[in-house]
Amino acid sequence: MVEFISKLTKFSTKLLQFHYQINGICPLAFDENFRPQESRRLRRYSIFLVIYLTSFILSLYYEKEHFINNEKSNVGETVDFIQLVSMRMSSIIIVLEAFIQREHLMNYFNNLHDVDNIMSDINVKMNFKMEQFKDLVKIIIAITFCIGSESMVVLMYKLRFKLETFLYWISYTPFYIHCCMRYFQLMQFIMIIKRRIDIVNEKLSEIDIYRPSNYDTLDDLRRICYKLFIMSHSINRAFGLSTLVNITNDFITVTLNSYFMFVAFQKFTYKSKIKAVESIFWSLPHCINIIVLSTCCQLTVLSTRKIGMLLHRIKFNYSNGNQSMFMSHFSIQLLHQKIKFNAFGFFTIDFSLLYAIAATVTTYLVILIQFYLNEKSKGTETNFNA
Repeated sequence: MVEFISKLTKFSTKLLQFHYQINGICPLAFDENFRPQESRRLRRYSIFLVIYLTSFILSLYYEKEHFINNEKSNVGETVDFIQLVSMRMSSIIIVLEAFIQREHLMNYFNNLHDVDNIMSDINVKMNFKMEQFKDLVKIIIAITFCIGSESMVVLMYKLRFKLETFLYWISYTPFYIHCCMRYFQLMQFIMIIKRRIDIVNEKLSEIDIYRPSNYDTLDDLRRICYKLFIMSHSINRAFGLSTLVNITNDFITVTLNSYFMFVAFQKFTYKSKIKAVESIFWSLPHCINIIVLSTCCQLTVLSTRKIGMLLHRIKFNYSNGNQSMFMSHFSIQLLHQKIKFNAFGFFTIDFSLLYAIAATVTTYLVILIQFYLNEKSKGTETNFNA
């Protein structure tokens, strides 16, 4: 049984990384010990993938007539087409960023191995392959949920007798799932850091600095904290731009679909009710992306703050100059090397992002509703049905 689990975890590790490589979001090869290596083959594949995805942007010039009816003004169709363009642009940015920032990704994995080696010195075994297996299960569930939500959107389209929009769904969904994969990869790397921070907290709660062996353990924990800070910095550099673009796309999608729901509820017809339900299913995965990412970042930051609290609860000999200097050095390190995550430096990703998005969506929604009611009162209501 143990041998079967070992083979399964090893297979899941290779499968997950292969999935990332196929999607162009991890252009690195790995050896048997899961050490990252540069790969000329994967670099060429990334360049090919960027060119291939760019061809989809150029093809939009010919696809436009299938998605937008030029004979009448239809805001819904125009917005859907803009979202399709932005989603395809996001895919190009994701692959291009992964290719350019691969050194930061390699730095992340190298520091991860250093952290796990230090932890093995203090009798903590990290089963990275088992973590990969659990993450593979999560990604299967996430992809199933995304496809299920998008399938419900297709069903709503059919109930509204809009069968021709199935072409739009086919054009949109693969790029959206590609963006979701980048989200999941980011969440996975953040949670890897959090798991190790939790172990640091657990060890700190057991420390008695008066024992020489524990003093050495405390120094190892300080080194781990430094490595984890470097890993978080590498994440911000490797994922910053794609995270900013993905969150912006999700924000726009949630705002517009909230507006379309309001417009649909103004008309008590069968098609308008279907349109409202469709908007809910359309925006739900985008909401979950932001919520889960913010939660992962918030929990990691809270675990990091706990390190400082546990450190200052440790009793040590103030008359011992070495111990006092070490504790001061560790405290200053935690003060200046705070683990936090941001989107290309534009904003910090935590629960404050959720509050800001909720407030901004509400503000824009009020403005859009006022424009809609003003047009309706003038008798020049615009067609919003997609």
